[in-house]
Amino acid sequence: MVIFQPLISGSAGNVATQTLAVTLKMFSTNEKGFIKNSLREILTGMLNGLVIGLIAFGTTFAFATFNASLAIQPLKIAFVVGISLWLTIFIAPIIAITIPSILRLFKIDPAVASGPFITTLIDVTALSIYFGLATFIFGGF
Repeated sequence: MVIFQPLISGSAGNVATQTLAVTLKMFSTNEKGFIKNSLREILTGMLNGLVIGLIAFGTTFAFATFNASLAIQPLKIAFVVGISLWLTIFIAPIIAITIPSILRLFKIDPAVASGPFITTLIDVTALSIYFGLATFIFGGF
């Protein structure tokens, strides 16, 4: 399971960074339609997560099937990787929109303070989803 950990946290971090850039641009240019643009970012994250999750499922299944050390339960491993990737890529834009919005409410410059908060929160969320789902699927509860 640890082999796929960078894939999960890295993908979520990339999506969050992209969404943060769009959000900060909207703040700096005072664009109208914040809610509409935010919903579009979240929907894009959901669809990207679904496609990337399906690709990761297939790739992980093939990798786990042909690798003797992972061949114990390749379908379960692929399921955990695919669903975790989809969920984290879906949740990443929500976090990346929420954090700068909250900071802006408190009159803190979101361009300066958002990065560390988002990076930490995304990593914790992604790993919690990944290992939580793995624990559930593999019967660790």
